[in-house]
Amino acid sequence: MDNTRFACSMVAAAYPAERNADWKSSYPHYTKVLNFIDIEFPMTLKDIPKFEHLNAMSINEYIENG
Repeated sequence: MDNTRFACSMVAAAYPAERNADWKSSYPHYTKVLNFIDIEFPMTLKDIPKFEHLNAMSINEYIENG
């Protein structure tokens, strides 16, 4: 699941679980609700603009220096 961590967290944000939030079965599979055409896993920061465009989502990135 490490390679798809970004996808799973986007699903959890877009489709909050009504109950049992810690259960994988409480969420739709990312391939059913998100578009990852031409994006390889694990995703990198350079792929975020492409993901945003494909899925009509806006992602805020926070990068800590140090």
